[in-house]
Amino acid sequence: MRIYDSFDELFTILQPRLVNYAVRFTGDPAAARDLVQDAYISLWERYGRKDSRQAPSLLYTIVRNKCLNYLKRRKILENLDPDIPDEADDPVYSHLQYMLLPRLDAFCEVAWTGGKARSWEEFLSRLKESLPRYDAAGINYARHCLE
Repeated sequence: MRIYDSFDELFTILQPRLVNYAVRFTGDPAAARDLVQDAYISLWERYGRKDSRQAPSLLYTIVRNKCLNYLKRRKILENLDPDIPDEADDPVYSHLQYMLLPRLDAFCEVAWTGGKARSWEEFLSRLKESLPRYDAAGINYARHCLE
């Protein structure tokens, strides 16, 4: 079993083989390269510079597991019901947003702020900072409480 002198050497020698291995699972070279890159990061985060003799087998195992997870996610996404309406076009979703916001902001304010520290004016000033984010995201929120 070969001992690798550095992580760079491990990457240089094994990366092309691991990409080919991952392509056999995924059928997608770009996804395979990403998964192999993630595998190297996982190896580094978990094991660092420990015994390099085990690194190749660990890398192949990590790549295999990442490929299988990738395929599971891809299958789940392919099986999503295309008849589910887009949130932007769904009146129920729009009404739900309207009913929750900014009430949810107020609820959080009450939960996070002590009784004597609560101030309606300060809450409104913080809330007004959030409204541009809601507008940018296309969120429907109740505006009547701000008038």
